Amino acid sequence: MKAPRNRFWLIVTSLMVLTVQCRTGHKEQVEEKQNLIESDSSHSTLNTDSSMIKTMANILFQTNEYQKALEKYNRLIELDSLNGQFYFRKAYCLVQLNRHSESVKYYLKAADLGFERFESFRSLGITYSFVIKNDKQAVIYFKKCLEIDPNSEEVKKFLREIQKASDNKSL
Repeated sequence: MKAPRNRFWLIVTSLMVLTVQCRTGHKEQVEEKQNLIESDSSHSTLNTDSSMIKTMANILFQTNEYQKALEKYNRLIELDSLNGQFYFRKAYCLVQLNRHSESVKYYLKAADLGFERFESFRSLGITYSFVIKNDKQAVIYFKKCLEIDPNSEEVKKFLREIQKASDNKSL
């Protein structure tokens, strides 16, 4: 079970490095390329090419352009409805746009497709507990996380906090 967690942190670290690069001067180049691709009608075939759309979606995602990234992920889902990463990223964009309730079905779809199941369930638990304020649902998803990684101290902590809040309510 360690390999998927290590891979996840490698991806997170890579995304952070790319984000820093984009914020420290490369963002203008990214925006310039995006504008060129979106505005030049002679590149219309690029707009339908899923690899180009994925590249643009990932750049927008990494530069916190969540509304624009969401549009690209919607298009990618139209092109490949079995790619869990697209659903996961769409859900994350929705969370960043404060559309938390809407994000739930896309985290579920990502998990159903087998993409980052632990992270999908963890995100669902956090969304239900801290945003939607439904600890009963949060517990369900945090327990699913523990089925995947029984040693997750973070998830155990969330469950303890929920239990403690529940105990305090009953006093």
